[in-house]
Amino acid sequence: MTTTITADASGASAAFAAAITGTVPRVIIVEGEVARTGRLRVGSNKSIIGGRNGTIGSGGMQITSGTNIIIRNLRFLGVVGGDCITVQNTTRVWIDHNDLSSNPNIIKNGPDLYDGLLDIIRGSNWITVSWNYFHDHYKGSLNGNSDTLRNVDSGTLKISFSHNHWKNLGEYTRRLPRH
Repeated sequence: MTTTITADASGASAAFAAAITGTVPRVIIVEGEVARTGRLRVGSNKSIIGGRNGTIGSGGMQITSGTNIIIRNLRFLGVVGGDCITVQNTTRVWIDHNDLSSNPNIIKNGPDLYDGLLDIIRGSNWITVSWNYFHDHYKGSLNGNSDTLRNVDSGTLKISFSHNHWKNLGEYTRRLPRH
């Protein structure tokens, strides 16, 4: 089933949030900017594809305990109160051809205005991150959580990064926990 969300339409933000939840296989096309104050919770078996100017503003995406998810051709801009994308305890995710950023002045504003662009944490596995543009942000990408959660991550975090571009970041491009 394919669902197209046009940001200019009445109720587009609520329709988008409803379309990406649950486990029913669905392709969601995003056209225009969907701005939310809260985090978008992505369910399993979803392909979320950017159409004309497909943008996620303000809220970012949380992918927790899911599988079989594609995030492609979207622009993530100025997410406050969390990462642009957080992948937690999830398998089989493809994050491809996205543009993730916050603000060109982020370096002078310091590390605590925004969280990371992409965090892959807590036992996530079989994740591919390809052809994305990470820029104008302080914290790039965190892989793994912390030394205290080493047991959760042990044997997982099989992550492939390929052909990504990193520009104007204050800290880590790909940060890994110490082992």
